[in-house]
Amino acid sequence: GILSLKNDRTIGLLILNTLITNMLVYPLGSVVFPVIFKAIPDGSIEQEGSIVSRMILSLQDAVGIHKAKAWMNYAALVSLGGVIGPFLSSA
Repeated sequence: GILSLKNDRTIGLLILNTLITNMLVYPLGSVVFPVIFKAIPDGSIEQEGSIVSRMILSLQDAVGIHKAKAWMNYAALVSLGGVIGPFLSSA
């Protein structure tokens, strides 16, 4: 139990990593970021005119992602990473 955390630093780091991932990274990736993407007003990226906005738009055109559905694609990608990630990390 808890006493093994004192003696084995590796287990403590793995537990800390699991807690941070499950309580911070996954909720941000699956809830907060899609909501932010959905809340971006239409045409705001096009009007900005920066290098980064042009790169985002060209990447969306190359991949075939429409702005109105970008948040859905992002949520699907995060979900896919949650499924594939454990298999890749155990290999």
